[in-house]
Amino acid sequence: MTIPPAYQAYFAETDADRRKALLDEIKAKDADDALLPLCRALWKLRYVDPKSGRRVDLFLWEILNLICLYRTAGWMKKSARKEVIRALEALGVSLAAPYGEAGEAVLSAELANAMRLYLSTCDSKSYRKRLMGLSEMKTGDWQYKVAGDIWRLSEGLPEKLDMKAAFALLGRVAREEFCKAFENGETLLEERRHAKKS
Repeated sequence: MTIPPAYQAYFAETDADRRKALLDEIKAKDADDALLPLCRALWKLRYVDPKSGRRVDLFLWEILNLICLYRTAGWMKKSARKEVIRALEALGVSLAAPYGEAGEAVLSAELANAMRLYLSTCDSKSYRKRLMGLSEMKTGDWQYKVAGDIWRLSEGLPEKLDMKAAFALLGRVAREEFCKAFENGETLLEERRHAKKS
């Protein structure tokens, strides 16, 4: 299933407040839209801290959490698997499941949105710093670093924990968005795949 045209602007936007306004516009045009309840539930799940009610981006947090989990997953497999299951739940997997194919398409678009936001943060001076902030990586080096993050998220962690099926959607979305963001994305991922360095 493809995302309906009414939602194209919503999934293209990465600012939480503007996204909420776009959902309100969709509701004003068609309050009975079948995808609206899921999109609103995913917006709340992603942007509202359940403990404090403050504005956050929990999808971005979980993406970073899963990338970092790769380093400890080899010797703490049982707790790492529990953390992955919790993280996938926090990313809306069970929320989208009752909607079937439409739910998977909406969740895929929401994860793609979060991945684009993550990848945009990687193109910053702070991400490119090394040696305790004393020097900055060259373009090829930081792109290779991002490729490592995407490889850990989409292939490395699922392989370590034998959870490829659980990561299928997130892994596919991460690879696709990386390859859209970087002209040489496929090549970089292939290099990371063969290097398999943490």
